[in-house]
Amino acid sequence: EMFGEYKGTRKPMPEELREQVPLIKEVLAACRIPIFELPGYEADDILGTISRRGEADGMDVILVSGDRDLLQLATDHTRIRIPKTKAGGTVTEINAPGKKISAAELGRFLSLLSDIGRKDVAVISGSAPACDTDIVKETLEKLRDTGAKLICDMHGADLKKCLEYKPYLIKPNLEEAAGFFGKSADPALAEEYAKKLSLYARYVILSLGELGAYLGKDGSARYLPVIDSGREVRNTVGSGDSMIAGALYAEHHGEDILVSAVAAGSATAYSDGLCDMNTFEEVKRLYKKNGG
Repeated sequence: EMFGEYKGTRKPMPEELREQVPLIKEVLAACRIPIFELPGYEADDILGTISRRGEADGMDVILVSGDRDLLQLATDHTRIRIPKTKAGGTVTEINAPGKKISAAELGRFLSLLSDIGRKDVAVISGSAPACDTDIVKETLEKLRDTGAKLICDMHGADLKKCLEYKPYLIKPNLEEAAGFFGKSADPALAEEYAKKLSLYARYVILSLGELGAYLGKDGSARYLPVIDSGREVRNTVGSGDSMIAGALYAEHHGEDILVSAVAAGSATAYSDGLCDMNTFEEVKRLYKKNGG
């Protein structure tokens, strides 16, 4: 039996939205998209049930919803995509907490790092999984012993840990850089953040999203705006990872690191998934043509 005061403070659905529901159902039916509904149950109840049944049948499940309560459904086989409006269109972000790492799993993971050599590149990114020990610090200690180039794409306390090991490259966004210094995420301060962070790492790519990026090195910083290529922004998931890949590509081939990083990030934003090499090269030529 449902608690009488359950969501008692929730405002009713706006009438102008309620009027659109039948039309939405008609459109979905015309597109042959299945509709699941059950009197007395909310949408998140149905989504949770379907996701668990999908997992039980061996499927990898993706839930698309703006309801962040669904994050509790995230598992190794269920991912949550949160849609948001950006540049006049809708894109999605993947959000899902990782599972807890056991001591045995951590030990096996750290042993694998012994195969990394001085000529290799090691990327440590994302949010650290739950563990009874400091998995980030132990990983950084192990990587330092290998002599590999360290790339760090983390935030908060984990970013501070990375900077103690003088990484080769870091890629904070504006909010992460501002948080590091305990200041405002004001784009006008981005250049200052990039300069200061470059004292801790060889290269700093400070991403401003649709505004472009700064490249920090040796206490100086250079800015490159995003160029309107006329393409549609389809999905920003993976753009940050692509920026790192683009920077490493440029460093290996003797090209401009900032141009390559921003071009790779933009190319992925224009793609359904990660960008391919042709899209990357096409966008990169556009930046070079416009004085990047």
